[in-house]
Amino acid sequence: MLHSNRLAQGLPINVIILVALGLIVLVILSFIVYQRGQIFGRETRKVAEQECASPNYKATLGADCEIIVGSFKDFGPDDICCKGPQRRA
Repeated sequence: MLHSNRLAQGLPINVIILVALGLIVLVILSFIVYQRGQIFGRETRKVAEQECASPNYKATLGADCEIIVGSFKDFGPDDICCKGPQRRA
């Protein structure tokens, strides 16, 4: 008989348990990353949909005011959002 020594022909139960635990940890980490990605996307959309609400006001580029930096969905390329109540000239 050739090769009658059969001690190393199967996976030990310890290796199978470690692989199963590793897969469970991988699934849990994937779920956490997915959830955090959803939260990040929601918060990013909020920033992209800012409004220039009262007491701030909409002005044209070149106005003498403290500018609020952001992307405002209803503004044109020459519009800016100024901080505080509008000053009368």
